[in-house]
Amino acid sequence: MGLIVLTNDDGYQSIGLEILAQAIKTLGHDVLVVAPETNQSGKSHSISLSPLHVKNFNQHQYRGWWVVSGTPVDCVRLALSEYGPQQPVCVVSGINRGWNFGYHVQTSGTVAGAREASLRNVPGIALSAPENASWEKILAMTVLHLNTWMSYAVAHPGIYLNINFPESGREWHWAQPKPRSPQIHVHHVEHTAWGDKVSFHYDEHNVLAAKDPQDFTTDVAMVSAGIISVSALPAVSMEVVSPHLEKSPAHRKANGTKPDPHSVAIPDTP
Repeated sequence: MGLIVLTNDDGYQSIGLEILAQAIKTLGHDVLVVAPETNQSGKSHSISLSPLHVKNFNQHQYRGWWVVSGTPVDCVRLALSEYGPQQPVCVVSGINRGWNFGYHVQTSGTVAGAREASLRNVPGIALSAPENASWEKILAMTVLHLNTWMSYAVAHPGIYLNINFPESGREWHWAQPKPRSPQIHVHHVEHTAWGDKVSFHYDEHNVLAAKDPQDFTTDVAMVSAGIISVSALPAVSMEVVSPHLEKSPAHRKANGTKPDPHSVAIPDTP
């Protein structure tokens, strides 16, 4: 199939990345690992504005891996640039140690790696597993399904896949991200000479236990039921969310509607 680029946000020493590289090789694909030097969890789509340091490892299980002093998005941009050996046919990010469903789609560096690839017209896939995963089972499920998922991503440019493995189960279904954010509480405040040091607690430990009979199509519900959740997401969402857009002169002109006499005139953006 060609070259597959792997990255993650847990760092190059993560067991999930090693399992993913093993799965890709088992499937007969060429692999280039371009991963962060340190843990980049929660970095979302952030980038580095300073030069990147790239180490080409030539030892043991990391032989041929690129270790980068940056974020997952930095790693993908590096691999897809002229610095890379060739244009890959797919970028696979993960396997993250911890689920990336629901609102985590926006905050995860692992998911951002797949999204960045899709933004640059290269198929992208993000994979995540529970923290207490049986990596032997995750390896088997990855080998079983990954070619199917990559074929879908290749056939649908501009769409990336966010995939979450359950603790057990081999079946997969399409799912939508559950629009639920965790409750955030101030866990501890330490007063220092430099100001207050504040730590937060994110209350989401019961996310799988809080079942809703109406949300059986969500990624959380799928994983809770022991099903691999697969979400096809647009790299760039063009959905209009501004309620004022339809009141703008440009919108009225394009759609042949009359001005609302009770609305405030909103100038067109140049």
